[in-house]
Amino acid sequence: MKELSDRGRATLEGAAARQGIDRDAALILIDAVSKGGGKQAHFNHPALGGMGQWSRGGMVMIGDMSNNDLKHRLDTLCNEIAMLLENPSSIDEPRAEGPGHQPTREQSAPPIFFTGPAIPSSAERTERPAAHEKVGSGHAFIQHD
Repeated sequence: MKELSDRGRATLEGAAARQGIDRDAALILIDAVSKGGGKQAHFNHPALGGMGQWSRGGMVMIGDMSNNDLKHRLDTLCNEIAMLLENPSSIDEPRAEGPGHQPTREQSAPPIFFTGPAIPSSAERTERPAAHEKVGSGHAFIQHD
């Protein structure tokens, strides 16, 4: 995952604070959601109920199985992180368009992430790992479109 800029870190910390989730746990979640292409995540952190997983659409499983409040807060935060990762204007650096170019308000805002390799959208991904291949944190991700 890309390194968060100051703006990105503040955005993530704000979203996590609204859900009562600490900063370290939120950093683990953004990495997991990023590795899952914004559609799913596998994570392990005490503040997140231990080992768990999230899939877009409302599926959340955590080690603390009876903690429905935490499951709801995790689902809300993971969805917010996924939307943040989908928004290319939040990830890309503003580009000048030549001499005398005046950046728009959106372009003059600092980026959420520092520049680096972009996270490919689902349309850009041409190959998917086979079900037996390991991806990310050692779990196979199988996506059904």
